[in-house]
Amino acid sequence: MLPIVWFLVWGIAYQQSAPPETRISTTQLYQQAVTELQSPAPLSAIPTLLRLASDKDSKLAPLAAVRLAECYLANNQTVEALELLVHWTPHALKLPKQALALKLDPDIALRASQLTRSALAQLPDANTPLIEQYIQQRAAVHSQLEPVDVWLLSELARRYAAQQRYRDAYETLQKLGSLADAQAVKLREYDLPISIAISDPSVDLLERFVDFIERSNQLSQSELVSAQFAVAEGYLKLKDLEKASSTLKRLRETLQSQGAGTQNSSTAATQWLATADLRLTEIMVLQGQHRAAAQQAEELLLKHANYSDLSHFRLVAARCYVAEIEFDRANSHLKEIPLDPHSKPAQIAQSLWMRGEICVLERNYSAAIEHYANVLEVSEQPLWHARALLQMAKCHEIQAAPLEAMVAYRAIVDKYAQSELAPLAKARLTEILPDLSPTPAPLESANQTGDPNISQTSETTTLTIQR
Repeated sequence: MLPIVWFLVWGIAYQQSAPPETRISTTQLYQQAVTELQSPAPLSAIPTLLRLASDKDSKLAPLAAVRLAECYLANNQTVEALELLVHWTPHALKLPKQALALKLDPDIALRASQLTRSALAQLPDANTPLIEQYIQQRAAVHSQLEPVDVWLLSELARRYAAQQRYRDAYETLQKLGSLADAQAVKLREYDLPISIAISDPSVDLLERFVDFIERSNQLSQSELVSAQFAVAEGYLKLKDLEKASSTLKRLRETLQSQGAGTQNSSTAATQWLATADLRLTEIMVLQGQHRAAAQQAEELLLKHANYSDLSHFRLVAARCYVAEIEFDRANSHLKEIPLDPHSKPAQIAQSLWMRGEICVLERNYSAAIEHYANVLEVSEQPLWHARALLQMAKCHEIQAAPLEAMVAYRAIVDKYAQSELAPLAKARLTEILPDLSPTPAPLESANQTGDPNISQTSETTTLTIQR
């Protein structure tokens, strides 16, 4: 196959050198190009099509441009094809019924539409800014949206969503208004609000989403439940515990009225009810109702014995008993988590880490180190591994073992450099290294100097519910 560049040069040279008596009409030129497109070497039509598309006065320019874009797409020149289509597809869609182009190719509008969408879908992610550029350029010239604008905006929103730029995607689809197709409407009114509610909610968006949920009659039960859970999570992120709680209570009442939790209820409905109870118990923890939350978590362990995430209930109960300084009751729940075959690796790691924290609170540093070491045996869990190494290092410092502490701190810096704990580990290494001399000063002397990193943090910890 000859290079495309050669065809372009040949076409321009032909156009400039052809004597008047050999020049043919634009219709003949186009028919010649169609013949070449149907030949074993379809790219040989490019010079002819380029010649027609370059003539702005030619009535066949839109048709030639669309066909030229088709050639570019076949040759993986997506950017060049899209540039032609964004400019010429609007012209192709507006051709009058008696236009010469429509007589030669009655399907030009459909062809242009399909090619434009195909080019947008094939455009590499690295060229996404090109779509943004086209949208800006067209918005500066056209006051009303045309089909090409709808396709550009829809594709850009899809890419934003894939990049987890949910707000950008949502705002992009808002520009479509009533022109959004069914897929874009679902993305704008349901999928994106759920993602935003969980990641970056706002009161305005949550209120609009609630209104959509209440008005919609096309969502399945599963979709409705997912939406209500997302709204509750959004209010939790905004620290509006009252609205989060009321949302979950309404959901629970709805599920119970539908028979969830009974022998005849579906497995999904039973799981949803248990999840709503779990979230309501967690809200009690956030409200400081530790004892009541612990008791409720234990009751729910029995009530929802078939729940797929019982370890989550156990972690909540243990967290509450630690806050109530009832370490034996906390440990009784934490010991069950590694024995549960349904426990997730992160939950097992957290349970072991919490047992280590309890030992720190009891000043049993050797036992704490053993529990933190067990965390490191669990399958790779960067968050809990880094936390275990940090607490292990602190315990070694308290036990006047700077070499062992340095090894743990160094592991954080080397393996988990992106962790928020890495700067603290680096700072402690800086403090420890000068002490690693043949006659290091006792660690107690460092405490006596008022070192805040040791005296204030070595025996304190914060236990939080990890979702």
